[in-house]
Amino acid sequence: MSSMKNETLSATLSAIAPPANVELDPIQRQLQMLLLKRLQKEDEEEEAKRESARRLQLEGAKAMVARQKAEEENQLYCDHRKENGQSAIVGQRDHQHHTHYLCLHCNKHWLDRELPDALMPKGEHIGGPNV
Repeated sequence: MSSMKNETLSATLSAIAPPANVELDPIQRQLQMLLLKRLQKEDEEEEAKRESARRLQLEGAKAMVARQKAEEENQLYCDHRKENGQSAIVGQRDHQHHTHYLCLHCNKHWLDRELPDALMPKGEHIGGPNV
């Protein structure tokens, strides 16, 4: 248990503890022990939930890194061409007249003149406002 939980339990027990000169009868003592056990159990359950959430978050992050690595590797080995040898790249112009290019096979993205000329798609494969 963390020190914060111990402080919470101590504060709760202090709040329900009788004055030093008063003796608890057996029922009051039993109720106090039941309350203590209940509080400890709730703290343990909360800690288990937090640990489960941390573990799930870590697994999600690892999966995301693995997907990103696989996507980068796929883009690295993609030739960005269709089976007939033509470019598998399409484009879209935005409102600022920048053209965004995208490979239909690997989803690699290029902006404006980053795309090699050999992969440049035909004009009809570029949407958006004409320049």
